[in-house]
Amino acid sequence: MSRLDEDRLARLQRAAYGADASDQARAAAATELAALRRASGRAGATEGVVERPVEPTADPTPTARSGAPAAPSTAPSASARHRRTASAVLLLAGVAIGWAFGTVGGLVATSRTVPAAQTEAWRVFELPPLNGHPARFPQPDVELVLDLDSRRVLASRWDGLRVTAVRTVDGRDACLVLVAPLAPPASACTVDGRFPVAGLVAETETTGTGAYSATWDVSGRVSIAPAVPAE
Repeated sequence: MSRLDEDRLARLQRAAYGADASDQARAAAATELAALRRASGRAGATEGVVERPVEPTADPTPTARSGAPAAPSTAPSASARHRRTASAVLLLAGVAIGWAFGTVGGLVATSRTVPAAQTEAWRVFELPPLNGHPARFPQPDVELVLDLDSRRVLASRWDGLRVTAVRTVDGRDACLVLVAPLAPPASACTVDGRFPVAGLVAETETTGTGAYSATWDVSGRVSIAPAVPAE
């Protein structure tokens, strides 16, 4: 492998593994690593042709003319080096591609989302409703058809603030609904059955009290931001 190839491989490794690299940069590095692997594989195939060895002489005894027999070489052959290089590049390309897509809690994350039905948050719909009755709240302004029997209370506060969840009739998506006194309900919903890795966030604001924010993450945890005094 030439010095130029080594520098290129080092650069691609930094792009694939760097903490500050974007998903797009990692994917591009993975593509280049795969191309380098294919090029190394072709070079290895070309040099992998074994020539017929020269037949040894009948008298292997060293003479003054030939000198002592040469010691067997311990240096790896060019074809062996190419094979190892191709294998290393193949491994790096595979790891880089896996990094580019990323994982969250064992789920494959693409575009910073995961399958909603496979998250811990989704398990709330498998639990019986509180007190045996679905949660009640005003209909949020969404275009989805909601299954009202799936309404579940996620969290509540002494001041009447409630965070609830509701699933769609087809069971593919769900909405986080934030209900505050004297304010319309705020909501945030999954899209195409995908749950944001950063969580669903709903915000609402009441006159004279301030703004409220609720977050429902993929692990099922719910956080409520303190009220921000209105200016």
